[in-house]
Amino acid sequence: MNSKDKVSLIAFVVLVGFLFSIVYHYILGSFFKLGYPYNSFLFFPNNVFGDFAASLMQIKLPIPYEGGWTCVYLPFFYMFGRIFLVLRFEVVLVIFLLTTSLIIFYLNLYNIKNGAVKLWDIQQSLILTFMSFPFLFCWDRCNFEILVLVIVYFSLYLYRKKSYYLSALFLSFAVAMKPFSIFLIILFIKDKRFREAFLLIISIAIITFLSLLSMQGKVVYSFRLLINNLSYTQNVLPFDLSTLGFCDFGNSIFGALKFIYLITKSNFVLSMMRGYNVLVTILFVAISFSLFAFVKEFWKKTFLIFAMTCLFPYISADYRLIYFIIPLHFFIKSFSDNKKMDYLFCILFALLFIPKNYICYLTKTGYNGVIFDPLIIFTFVVLIIWQDFNEYWRVNNLKVQSNLVNK
Repeated sequence: MNSKDKVSLIAFVVLVGFLFSIVYHYILGSFFKLGYPYNSFLFFPNNVFGDFAASLMQIKLPIPYEGGWTCVYLPFFYMFGRIFLVLRFEVVLVIFLLTTSLIIFYLNLYNIKNGAVKLWDIQQSLILTFMSFPFLFCWDRCNFEILVLVIVYFSLYLYRKKSYYLSALFLSFAVAMKPFSIFLIILFIKDKRFREAFLLIISIAIITFLSLLSMQGKVVYSFRLLINNLSYTQNVLPFDLSTLGFCDFGNSIFGALKFIYLITKSNFVLSMMRGYNVLVTILFVAISFSLFAFVKEFWKKTFLIFAMTCLFPYISADYRLIYFIIPLHFFIKSFSDNKKMDYLFCILFALLFIPKNYICYLTKTGYNGVIFDPLIIFTFVVLIIWQDFNEYWRVNNLKVQSNLVNK
């Protein structure tokens, strides 16, 4: 498939998925007089922009980690975030929303257009931006993840331009805010850019230390509070089996397992939850081996890495799905003679970007998307590895046969 065909198919599915969800929730809300969550596929309407407001409240604190267990971002996030305290909350909120919206729209447009910008390019970019569930969820929560995405995007852009040192430096800022993009160090190691990988690690350490110093100079105290908060969100909250515990509106394997357990009370599922670290380790080794051994295309590498950042944590909120626009853009510009697989990949990308919150269980936010999103991502991962392994096996068999003929 060429780029235009890929974009057309993905945008069409996203458009249909968005409109269907809008009509579905409108009917439930207006005709059947049902309140939340039946009248919306987003978070609580009375908590719109809640993540932004909560983050600014934490940033205002001299030592943000004293604000409680929800303060789990890395220190640089709180130091950098102080620039948002310069203006009034309403002004900063509008600037943040407009700026990030325009950036995401431009990134979509830049990767869709082929030459001069046409009306078709703008139409498709509008659909892939403002009708995309990950973007809408980020926008509704006004979560800072979208800012980290922009930094990661620019880092990978520099990586593709072979500016490896600058790429590592920019990536260090992103990791020093939210750690999950550290998985991208695999790219540097895979390409034997060991100096840049070392620079990345050292830069993260320096930025983190300086950021801790800004917290009234209480480096050790602040770091201990951070570890305590992280320990609670990773070791205590997920295993509270009386509630989904922030696994709702999520896309991690653990969240899906917990969702299934709360419905079925299956001991088998509970045993998988208790052995989750072993399960994740096995998956990490398998995916990492595939990345190093036979996955070649850059869009596939980035997809597998971002898949791990979504699937593996105990808690992974839906705003993290927005990172998949990065492999999407590389996919659009890639070339393959396997049209059937391209078609399938287009469908899976589109399914990731549409609302899937139709049936609610357990709580007001216990949507079926908790199951579908990790299932789609995992299916995508399996297909990528399966396709590239088959190609690797075929090429090596041809080499063996050629060597035998020559002998």
